Amino acid sequence: MSKPPSNAQIAAEAPTRKPYKQLIREDKRGFYIQLLVEYPCLLLFFFLTISIVLSISAVLQPTTLDYGISAFELRDHVSSIEWDARTEAIRASTKNLDVLIDQLKSSSNKRGTLQYSINSPQFSRIGKFHVVVSFAPRTDAQGKSVPTNVFEPENLLAVHNIYSRVMNYTGYQDYCWWDYTNFQCFAPESLMPFFFKKSPYDNDTIIDLSGTGKYLTKDINKALGLIMRNNLWQFTDTSFSVNNPRSSLLRFVFLWGTPLKGYNGPNDRKAEQVATTKKWLSGLVGMMKEIQKEQQGNMTVYYGGDWVTEMEIMDTIYSDALYAIGSFTLVFFFMMLHTESLFLSSTALIQILLSFPTVYFIYRVVFGISWIGVLNFIGLFIIMGIGVDDVFVFYDVFAQTAHLSDLKMRLRIVYGRAMKATFITTVTTAVAFVSNIASPIPALRVFGIFMFMIVVMNYIMVVTMFPPVLALWEKHIKNRCSKTCTCTTRLREKIMEKLGFADRASSGRPIDQFFKNGLAPFLRKARWVVTAVFFLLFVGSIVLSTRLAPSNKPPAFFPADNNVQRFLDWQPSGSLS
Repeated sequence: MSKPPSNAQIAAEAPTRKPYKQLIREDKRGFYIQLLVEYPCLLLFFFLTISIVLSISAVLQPTTLDYGISAFELRDHVSSIEWDARTEAIRASTKNLDVLIDQLKSSSNKRGTLQYSINSPQFSRIGKFHVVVSFAPRTDAQGKSVPTNVFEPENLLAVHNIYSRVMNYTGYQDYCWWDYTNFQCFAPESLMPFFFKKSPYDNDTIIDLSGTGKYLTKDINKALGLIMRNNLWQFTDTSFSVNNPRSSLLRFVFLWGTPLKGYNGPNDRKAEQVATTKKWLSGLVGMMKEIQKEQQGNMTVYYGGDWVTEMEIMDTIYSDALYAIGSFTLVFFFMMLHTESLFLSSTALIQILLSFPTVYFIYRVVFGISWIGVLNFIGLFIIMGIGVDDVFVFYDVFAQTAHLSDLKMRLRIVYGRAMKATFITTVTTAVAFVSNIASPIPALRVFGIFMFMIVVMNYIMVVTMFPPVLALWEKHIKNRCSKTCTCTTRLREKIMEKLGFADRASSGRPIDQFFKNGLAPFLRKARWVVTAVFFLLFVGSIVLSTRLAPSNKPPAFFPADNNVQRFLDWQPSGSLS
């Protein structure tokens, strides 16, 4: 094996730019390395262009955000069985309410109104808005927790106040599901008509079909009896029954419909009507947030439904994006601190972030999947950590060869060491993610495959893009370093001085000295102790893993006191349909 040329021999050779064809003839094995040294800008532009074009193509594709929890359900799991059972019970209970209303209308010579309204092609129901008023247990004189009954007069009045504020909100009459036979809004689906009358002199057995009654009935028990005789259970909690005529919550459902004023039918500029309704609903949501702020004592109000919960989830995602900006800024700061280069840090961060939309192109365009789960967005944070690790490996190997004057030789070493090291970590990480394909939970299977592709794509982009960046920096930018390099160098020196490595700076980089003179000697002396500690941790993790039990509840995406999470917890089917 021939010895590599010495530094003196390399320095003696004049660095001349050679023609493209001559490069191929002289060194076929090192062709790419030579091309990398001679044309780093061209290679970097080529790879960036491909990634950016694919990313833009993916972003322009219409995509549906799957924010429901149905993808997390196990069909044979206890939580799914319970949800399915309750969904069927609510469907049956709603049918009972329709039958009761039809009977009452029939007795008032209005038979067929509801059926005609539903089937008429001239108007259509397009959405529901759920409002749930819940009462937490109260503490009695003995300090014991006592469940609160919503059917107490003062609680019914409090619930009715919220119910009325929604119905009296500006524009409600324009966007409600309109009953063109009676020229009024269809009454919300609720139990309010059983408890509130239009006149204080109305008989307690009279039900106000318009749902606009203001006077509380004098006999609440009689109204409860009528509710239970007709099996109307879907507006209360699950404990409500004949033997327990109590509930800690009440819900009501407001109905939105088309056509709106100025339109000839539900299909006349349908998208425009939906957009107008959503805009109005955003104002209604603002009022509901004010109601939530006004609540005192043990009463809590939460809401959701078609479009409304989607808007709130998107608002939450946008607000959480601020945390993402903070994390990216922190990562960028450490990259600046480590590389002492604004150019290297910026290009590395862009390259890592581009791996996400590039994979999304494969996900959306190649595989043809038109929806993306909320869980997949976590991949942006995960790949940030993985990508920065790979970049640091390449940069550290390149920095450790700074004593060599031949850039081609340095890049050969970088590819020989860093490429192999990051390949091993990439394979292990990718296999860990793709193993989720065996999960019975659909969302985890998709997430595992998605992350597998991102990890592999990140490796490809680091291997292809970052070496040209290093070559470009070394040849054209390093010697023109601005005050930014000086500031980061001084900051890093101060930090290393605090850690006690400033005195060794002359013998190498501080981080290399830390591992060489600090961590390595310690691990060598305490190797048996360290091995024993990690062995005990391993045994302890196995013992604790045997105590894990599957949850009997659907997954929670938001804090327990968040309005969206409260609504999702209440939803009988675990979705927003």
